[in-house]
Amino acid sequence: MQARIEEALAFADTLLNSDAGYFKNNPSVKTHFGQMQPMSRNYLAHEYFNEDWHPMYFADVVRELSAAKLSFLGSVDLLDVVESQLLSPAQHDLLGGEADPIQREALKAIVTNEQFRRDLFVKGAIPHSVRSSAGGWIDARFALSRPRDVVAAALKRRFTNQQLQEAVYEPLLNVLSGGPVTVREILSDGIVGRSLSWGQVTDTLSTLVGAGYLQPCLQAEGQAKRDKSCAAFNAAVCRSAKDSETLQFLASPVTGGGVRLDRFEQLFLLAISDGKEQPEEWAIYAWSVLAPQGQKLLKEGKTLETDEENLTELFARANAFTNNLLPVCRSLRIVQ
Repeated sequence: MQARIEEALAFADTLLNSDAGYFKNNPSVKTHFGQMQPMSRNYLAHEYFNEDWHPMYFADVVRELSAAKLSFLGSVDLLDVVESQLLSPAQHDLLGGEADPIQREALKAIVTNEQFRRDLFVKGAIPHSVRSSAGGWIDARFALSRPRDVVAAALKRRFTNQQLQEAVYEPLLNVLSGGPVTVREILSDGIVGRSLSWGQVTDTLSTLVGAGYLQPCLQAEGQAKRDKSCAAFNAAVCRSAKDSETLQFLASPVTGGGVRLDRFEQLFLLAISDGKEQPEEWAIYAWSVLAPQGQKLLKEGKTLETDEENLTELFARANAFTNNLLPVCRSLRIVQ
């Protein structure tokens, strides 16, 4: 199969480079083909070379799944769900004129040029009322999964197709930077309560979660028990980093989810647990583990050969860890 895939990709590349008119008139195809080149051949075999592969319109999928009593719930990508951030006023008006929810979703895909749907279907869906929706939101807890300043800097630039207003997200980030909080606690903040509407709060929280800057949390009850079990798990994962880089996620008792830390960052956490407080000490500790194993770091694609070069790079990574992931690990109680 891999040989057939390589042959097909090579032929498509030859066709593309022949100045074929199809690619001239459909430049997005050329972009998509370029994105396919580095992908796993197993993935390409599954997605594009399956004998029974058959593209379907959204309405066709809805119709087939309805036979199993499944109904469309929404996209798994929250950035696609928050339409106040996704659509222009003219696009809002256009979609507002379509009463049929399935046709509206199909029209929305055209408006946003969606090419790869990631939809959720459920059995026995019970629609929320305005009241029940608010009840589901009010005691939900959230925590930043990136440092506040990193998030703010990212939001000042345009990400995906959306743009958040600084006057909206800044007050929310100020509250969230203090650690996990519920929506009730967010709304009780004087600035947020006075300046932001309910829709602005919930839409911005959804967008931040969708962009990976915010995580929903478990309820505070039971966290002491989770602290203990997660600490034992994380300690075991970090100890394994002395021998390999196989395990790369640590557990948060706050969110119930995982945070990715590479082998070097796990070794830094081991150094911290050993009482070492400064990034330079963490770098030395990590190198004391790696050097006897003949492990060397890469920088800009080149192997660092000397002890000095490796220690310098580890120190730089330790400093970056201090300013980036370590505050998140503390907030999510990965470091306790």
